Amino acid sequence: MQESAAQYKTTFAVVAVAIDKAPASTGKVAATLWHGTQDRAFSVHLAEEVVKRLPNCKARLIDNAGHYSLPIRYMRDILSDLISC
Repeated sequence: MQESAAQYKTTFAVVAVAIDKAPASTGKVAATLWHGTQDRAFSVHLAEEVVKRLPNCKARLIDNAGHYSLPIRYMRDILSDLISC
């Protein structure tokens, strides 16, 4: 299934708004996009495109994780990653 341009723009805008809330004093905002490779709500290809377009963004692609299972199974890893920033 191909994502439409509107879906991409909406997703990108949501990610950009979240990043925009970071302190401006650092000059750079690092971001990690956690994504399950089995996510049927938000394709892995779209996630990879978002990562390419955001400066200082890295992808954490998790095999066999879906849209809802990823935050449940990897909550500690995600929070540890967030705290370490």
